[in-house]
Amino acid sequence: MKPSHSALTRRAIIVGSNGQDGRHLANLLRRDRYQLACITRGSLDITDKTDVHELVSSFSPHEIYLLAAYHHSAEAATESDELRFEKSFELHATSTVYFLEAVVRSVPKARLFFAASSHIFPDSRMGVLNEDSLPCPRNIYAITKYSGMLACKYYRENKNVFASCGILFNHESNLRPPHFLSRKIAIAAARISRKQIDSVELGNLDAVVDWGYAPDYVDAMRRILQIDRPSDYVIATGNAHTVREFTEIAFRYVGLDYRDFVKIKPNLLTKHIQTRIGDASKLSRDTGWRPTIAFEDMVRELVRYELSEIVDTTHFSS
Repeated sequence: MKPSHSALTRRAIIVGSNGQDGRHLANLLRRDRYQLACITRGSLDITDKTDVHELVSSFSPHEIYLLAAYHHSAEAATESDELRFEKSFELHATSTVYFLEAVVRSVPKARLFFAASSHIFPDSRMGVLNEDSLPCPRNIYAITKYSGMLACKYYRENKNVFASCGILFNHESNLRPPHFLSRKIAIAAARISRKQIDSVELGNLDAVVDWGYAPDYVDAMRRILQIDRPSDYVIATGNAHTVREFTEIAFRYVGLDYRDFVKIKPNLLTKHIQTRIGDASKLSRDTGWRPTIAFEDMVRELVRYELSEIVDTTHFSS
């Protein structure tokens, strides 16, 4: 028996709700008074077809957000490619098909968002990347994410499912794990300024990144499911910044010169870094989306948060 729902309450399933994007999205939808089914690792086996179909059938969502991702962490460095492919396909492609098929069977009017990645593209040497750029996935993460995109396109074109994909470029917030570059730099600036540590090691200050603000990017996800037609959208700022710029802004905010505290350790880089700059013109045109915060302000906000975890920061200028 399906649970009773208020006719005025919209319902959404968020798969991967304990990650950065899932937590920001849950906060956004709660403010809009959504009823949420938040799926975290261990709370439901999304690689089990029966579990997925039962969830979708019983909860009867208006919207489904597939944000889960299998990242190849340092702890998983000893995994074989075969095992990585298996786990990645299960999470990024097979489970996506299960949700798409559950929509067809149980909630044909539901709308589904799949979080894809800019890693499906080559670098930006031929210019900024948009929805018409030729995909060229070259790692397991990108290959399997692209497979999930193709599944969404198949169901969109052949089974009339409202399935849209967001091709996400780099986006940051204080909810990133501490080992992520953006948060690592923010933490270092804050702690060095408070004399808790005396230096930080970084791999390459000249790497170029299209950096956005995570709350803006989940707002884009929400907007993509409110328009009339499903499609695929690049979510990016279109602005290129180096790791050096990021680091300089972070340390300047606490009154320090990064050159006095940053140690360059190229061996920290375990893979070749490619530059990918996105063009979100289609997203802007169709939804009115724009980034709400400038790059420098985002970096300051990240450092401000880390300072607040240590000591009151009201005497710092913004």
